[in-house]
Amino acid sequence: MPPTPEWRDAHARLGRELRRATRDPWWRRPRRPPIASVSDLPRTDADYPEAVPVLLDWLEHTAEHTGIDDVREVQIFRTGLCHALTMRCAVGTRAVPLMISALYTDTSLHPSILASYTQAAQQIAEPSDYTRFREIALDRSIGYGRAPILEWLFEIDVDDALVVNIGELDDPTVRAYILRSFRHGKNSRRPARLQAVVAPYVTDPETEVRT
Repeated sequence: MPPTPEWRDAHARLGRELRRATRDPWWRRPRRPPIASVSDLPRTDADYPEAVPVLLDWLEHTAEHTGIDDVREVQIFRTGLCHALTMRCAVGTRAVPLMISALYTDTSLHPSILASYTQAAQQIAEPSDYTRFREIALDRSIGYGRAPILEWLFEIDVDDALVVNIGELDDPTVRAYILRSFRHGKNSRRPARLQAVVAPYVTDPETEVRT
């Protein structure tokens, strides 16, 4: 579906705000790449702390700022904001709580949209987010959208993450993702512990579960 006029207008207005906020003064060295739109931020390794307040404001008030009425379009616009916030300078800000709030605005949305929120959130999460993220990992109403969170748990507490992930294997929406993590991720270094867990799925009729 091509972008609506409302989408294009909102994208352009956000781009202008970001350009004003992130423009380097003439004396700054080295100069950072100029930001022309929200989609430029995930493509650069530079940090733009001046962009964070702008992005947080638009993430918190997306519908009002964009003027978009379609709920799904608003949510997709939010995914772009979330990805733009995966900068080091956004760690410890309101970014993660706002991403989680967006996640729960409508859990009936397409799983890929929900996963976009959680994928962005886990990139800038801190150990103090573990308790909340564990709750999300156990929330089956999110379906596949919680898959990035299930994997992130291993970065903080491997033993507890194994308990959570093994307990969620009976959910077909995340089963293949969890098993891939067991076989090919950091947990592949624990074959003895996981062999009995993975074994029943070796002959599963679904290719994604077997591989």
